[in-house]
Amino acid sequence: MVTMTASEYVESTLYRQREQEMNLRNERRRVVLERQGVRAKARRAPGGRGLSYTVRHRLAELFSDAPAHG
Repeated sequence: MVTMTASEYVESTLYRQREQEMNLRNERRRVVLERQGVRAKARRAPGGRGLSYTVRHRLAELFSDAPAHG
């Protein structure tokens, strides 16, 4: 057992909690998309630190001749 200070413990607990919330949110989004008939593939950059889907697509719009939506 590694000993932690109280603040380290709180920090790691909060981090884990945030991670779980993110996972739940992603899972819900995936379920909703699948219900709509869209197969949501996990678009994971190596290391899991890629740009988000929306940011990438916004950039793709900005740098292409395609009309931007919205």
